[in-house]
Amino acid sequence: MSSSHRWGRRGRFIIGAGASYTLVIGITTGLHEISGVPPHFAYAAALGVALVFNFLFNRHLVFRSTHGEGKAQAIRFVITSCAFRLGEWIIFSVLIASLGTHYAVLATIIQAISLLLKYVVFRRFVFR
Repeated sequence: MSSSHRWGRRGRFIIGAGASYTLVIGITTGLHEISGVPPHFAYAAALGVALVFNFLFNRHLVFRSTHGEGKAQAIRFVITSCAFRLGEWIIFSVLIASLGTHYAVLATIIQAISLLLKYVVFRRFVFR
């Protein structure tokens, strides 16, 4: 695979991550600020929406892996994503209670760290 192709894929992954981040922060903030949903429940709902968006975006646009094994990819994606999201939510819940950090700042930090790990896992395990 050429270097320019890898960078193109990484760029698309970052664009998708930015869109996912916007969804997560927007939904979390909207549910919390407008509807009064506690931050950890609002964040959990936002992560669910992001799960569906991320599978479709990564499968079709980032890894361009639409060659017939969609069901297997979806299963691998859901398992790995749920593990990541559960870990993110647990870390978020623990840290927001112990540090008192603003929820949007904390969610941003968690998402950024998780992004680096997800790219490697998705490339090697999910969309291989």
